[in-house]
Amino acid sequence: MPSYTLLKNPGSLPTQCMWIKQGHLPENRIPVRPVKQFWSFLMRKIAIASMIVATLFTHAAAADQTLAMRSGCMGCHKADAKLVGPAFKDVAAKYGGEAGAVDRLAAKVKAGSTPGEPLNWGTTAMPPSQASLDDIKGVLNWVMGMK
Repeated sequence: MPSYTLLKNPGSLPTQCMWIKQGHLPENRIPVRPVKQFWSFLMRKIAIASMIVATLFTHAAAADQTLAMRSGCMGCHKADAKLVGPAFKDVAAKYGGEAGAVDRLAAKVKAGSTPGEPLNWGTTAMPPSQASLDDIKGVLNWVMGMK
């Protein structure tokens, strides 16, 4: 069974160390190249993983905006400016910290404003939504992430 030795240069970076098989390298030579290759390989993998994660989050945001368009929300709301109803970022700022806000707002969006009820966002009442409750919650989760 071969024995191994840890070679390192005193005062060097920890990445300049390597276990080597006894007798393969002279004692005064430090095998830095394999360690640098390993770190280069690792950094490339981390960069690729970061790009994949960023792409997935971007795709999810685009999908939720598409869901908002398909559900009819974008006819009265915009992400960053008031249209007929409030901007989504204003809704997120007002309700974002509340526990259970998504469920409460989903029920409100599904039912719409009732006559005689005080209006929270101006003079226009919100009509009931024809979208499914799951789609409404998906859009509201996207909206709450806009803070």
